[in-house]
Parts: sequence; C-alpha cells; structure tokens
Amino acid sequence: RPDPELVDHILSRLAPDNMNVALVDKQVAKLGLFQAHEVRTLPYWGVNYSMAELSEALPGALQRWQGLLNATNASELADAVHAAVLHAKVEVADGEMPMPPGPIEGVPQDISLVHMHAKKPEHLSTELSVRAAELYGPRPEQVQVVQPKAPADAGKPEVWYRSGWVTQSPKV
Repeated sequence: RPDPELVDHILSRLAPDNMNVALVDKQVAKLGLFQAHEVRTLPYWGVNYSMAELSEALPGALQRWQGLLNATNASELADAVHAAVLHAKVEVADGEMPMPPGPIEGVPQDISLVHMHAKKPEHLSTELSVRAAELYGPRPEQVQVVQPKAPADAGKPEVWYRSGWVTQSPKV
C-alpha cells in the first residue's frame, strides 16, 4: 500500500545538493577536465576517472539547479532555462529554446491484460535454459523488418519481440 508521506520524503531528497553527477566523454582530455585532479584508473576496465566536489568543478551550479527546481510554474521555469542557455552562450538552432515537457495526453485508462504474461516455453534442453525461461520467459523472436529507402551505410535493422512478461508486475 503506497505511503504518501514516505513518497513525499523520498522525492524531497532528490535535490541537487544530494546527488552524484557523472560526465562521460571520450574527449575529456581535450576539455581539460582532469587538469587539477588526481586521475585514477578503474581496475579490470582501465577507465580513467577523477572525483571532485560539484561546487569546485562547476561553481554556482547547485544554486542554479536548485533555482530551476524552485520554479513555481512552467512559464517561470521556461524563463529560467532560457536565461541559463543565454548565459552559457549556447547557440540555439532556429531560435528554439529547450522547454520543460508538457502534460502527457492520451494515456490509456484501461489496459487489456489479455497478453500480459509470456507463455512458458516447451522442450527446453538444459537446466540453464529452464531457469532462464522461468526468470525471463521465452526467448524473443526476430521480426522481419521492411526498410524501403535506407542509406547504404545504415546497416540492417533488427527487431526482436516477445509477448508479455514473467513477473506479476505491474500490479493492476
């Protein structure tokens, strides 16, 4: 049974001052982001990384992000995003500014449960395939895709499909 107070408490903890931020960029050395930090390497993967306080790496970011969260309506948020984009001197194509998403319309109120569960596969040959089928259901099957005008370098698309799922979630 949902606990509204607990949900509200958890959502209140989703704030810029209580998060981890990661930047993944192959060009990180060219950006100079490792310059003032100890560069470490992840064992087994050989990936370089560094750690820094957000207030050190991006001064003022916490306050800006918190300001965006404190916007009281969509217009105020849009104005704040517009100001941030202009301040960052980001070129915006065709004058289109980023906008927060609007309400999602057309969400179905009644969803059929006819094909909710995946069929249990028959004739499985190994214990591993039996356990995998119990967890995930039958293997998806490849669907043939007709692609009329594809660029030569696009590659051949693959679409795989399996009806339903094995778990009892989502609860309806």
